[in-house]
Amino acid sequence: MEKSAAERDICNLVIFVLTMLSAQSATGYFVQLGRCDLPFVYSIQTVRDGKGFCVRIVNVTQEEGKGICFSANCSFKLPDRSPIDWQERVDLREKYKDVLGHIKTPADLPSCPPWDTPW
Repeated sequence: MEKSAAERDICNLVIFVLTMLSAQSATGYFVQLGRCDLPFVYSIQTVRDGKGFCVRIVNVTQEEGKGICFSANCSFKLPDRSPIDWQERVDLREKYKDVLGHIKTPADLPSCPPWDTPW
């Protein structure tokens, strides 16, 4: 079966978001109860498409005319190059072995039991 133009646009958008963008922020609100015996219907609205960010509103409904049961604002961004990528890799334990030589690594220390458990 041939996909409609809208279905192709949605598929292309999903592929673009999944491959090129990373999630930056997501905030959601349960507005009213949902029902387990009814399917969820998702509606996605574009708020903004910029050079580095895009924002979407996702509304979830179930029954016609009963209103939204969940609403979320989601923003996605192009990945940034990490400032760490610019730094030279240095083995600090080797570089400062004169000072750190007698200090144990975290793996050498005994584990500490949690304070709030009775065992």
